[in-house]
Amino acid sequence: MEPIRISYFSDVLCIWAYIAQIRLDELKANFPDQVAIDYHFFPVFGNAHEKLEKSWRDRGGLRGYSNHVHTVAAKFPHITVHPGLGREYTNLSHLLSSISKCNSTLRNQRADSQI
Repeated sequence: MEPIRISYFSDVLCIWAYIAQIRLDELKANFPDQVAIDYHFFPVFGNAHEKLEKSWRDRGGLRGYSNHVHTVAAKFPHITVHPGLGREYTNLSHLLSSISKCNSTLRNQRADSQI
């Protein structure tokens, strides 16, 4: 039987995409021959500076966004976020690269623990 193909569009800067990735990993582990996942990069944060400033303006700006990332991550016991992420850093590009690095590190740690 042909596996079910899933086209998965993700952005490494998006915590929700990381959470979805965990679920896809579980799906693939539970049904290895029945599911095929095609990964695609989609820049949700293509113009991150403008999007975050505009969408988080009334919710605390970048600090509000950082608090949101910490709140979401706290709901998942396998995710740890550096306490200073977005709270000690005021430079947007540094914040976003830190989030990206955090997501990459978490994915690598998760992959290593499954070996």
